[in-house]
Amino acid sequence: MKSSRRTWAAAGMCLLVLGLVSIAADSAGPVGEAVGAGPGYPRRDFSSLAVWDVVSVLGPDRILIRQGPRQQTVKLVGVAGAQAKPDKAVPARRDYNSRAVEFLGNLLGGERVYVLGGGRGSPGLGELKAVKVFRAPDGLYVNLELVRQGYTPISPAGLAGERELFETYQRRAQQVGKGMWSKLLPVTPATTVAGITTVYVTKSGKKYHRGTCQFLAKSKISINVVQAKKRGFTGCKICKPGG
Repeated sequence: MKSSRRTWAAAGMCLLVLGLVSIAADSAGPVGEAVGAGPGYPRRDFSSLAVWDVVSVLGPDRILIRQGPRQQTVKLVGVAGAQAKPDKAVPARRDYNSRAVEFLGNLLGGERVYVLGGGRGSPGLGELKAVKVFRAPDGLYVNLELVRQGYTPISPAGLAGERELFETYQRRAQQVGKGMWSKLLPVTPATTVAGITTVYVTKSGKKYHRGTCQFLAKSKISINVVQAKKRGFTGCKICKPGG
């Protein structure tokens, strides 16, 4: 009788051990797929900086910002811009330009940002100055977020001491297959208006226009055509911007 009990107890222990091993194996995943946590985002003090309103997203690396009556276009340092020719090293790159614009629009639509000059000794902001952009009030580092989420490869120019940080997050995006580095998700190009990337809308209208349209006399807000369509705007029948 005692022998029978010992046999059943031993069998129970074996089943328990096998179950724990199986759970551990499942949670570990395939060998080589584990990716360690990335370094923390840099902490910044924005107390001395003025905030800018985001007017529109003009490309995967360009945004239009405004501060009072002053309005200007800036380039995001460390972020690769659109390419006319496909990148053989990154096949999905040619289609992900539009997806980067869409992601950036969702990230910054209706938001305000802090802006820091990108290069050493940069005398403040200038037209198409390469800058670091941080969303207010949470301080999200927008340039790095684009790379971290796999929407763009890095552009080393102007990164200086942050190049290693950007490269680390690009490697992590590649390892886990995020965004443009994914080999599983199909990529569908966004619809664009032939020959036009930037169109204009008004504060109250529901149409997008060419820059010379008569309906832009009272207000003229530039916007990427992909974003305009996503927000429900349709092409003006007078100036016929296309689409």
